[in-house]
Amino acid sequence: MPATINNISVEQNVPYSFITKVTQSDGTTPVNVNSGYTFSSKIRADYQAAPLITLSLGNGISVLGSTPWPITWSLTAAQTLSLPVTTIPTTLIYDVLMTYAPTGLNFMIARGTISVIGASTR
Repeated sequence: MPATINNISVEQNVPYSFITKVTQSDGTTPVNVNSGYTFSSKIRADYQAAPLITLSLGNGISVLGSTPWPITWSLTAAQTLSLPVTTIPTTLIYDVLMTYAPTGLNFMIARGTISVIGASTR
């Protein structure tokens, strides 16, 4: 299953979320992520930097309803406020890793860049 590329812009002090669907390698058949899967996500300044924010299932990542089991990735207003303002072409990076707990297999389901727009009013 290929990762969805989702480059996003967030405003400081404003909540942000996006929804993605997890499909099998055919790109159409949904994966039942309610059965044995865990999720984690990190936002970093670059691939070697320490995480600025870490999300997990129940903490910024949730599974919505039933088929096709979409995944919601969310940042709170406090989390977006904590992110450094970026300037073009500098951006932050993130990814969302799905792990099948019974086997330990990992699947990257989403990744991309984050541009942070500053907030002068807080």
